Amino acid sequence: MTFPLKPRDHYDVVVTREAPQWVLEVKGVGATNVRRFTEADDWVRDLVTTMTEQPVPASTTFSYTVAGELGDQIQEVRRRQEAAEKQVAAAAAAAKALVGEMVLHEGISKADTAKALGVSKQRVSQLVH
Repeated sequence: MTFPLKPRDHYDVVVTREAPQWVLEVKGVGATNVRRFTEADDWVRDLVTTMTEQPVPASTTFSYTVAGELGDQIQEVRRRQEAAEKQVAAAAAAAKALVGEMVLHEGISKADTAKALGVSKQRVSQLVH
């Protein structure tokens, strides 16, 4: 590497857990470590400032990727959360459609619709509108 490095608008950071610390490898810049992952931005900014010999603008962004088995576990949890969110959205759309069909097209009362679906009458009113 040639020093000082040229500043960039965005930095990718690969994170590994080496208890009791987190190792932050800033691609193309260098590495530092922190005890708390919540301190990563400050330490990465300091590292970039040192290596570029320029202050890092507030608009500079950092993206963190946790590597190794922990990273794999995090990705799996995120994948499951995204799938669950899609299922919740689909269920909400189906409930709204069903309530609309029951109340508006079939003429079933909101109270009966609520009882049949196991929700409150207020919830049925929300879904109708």
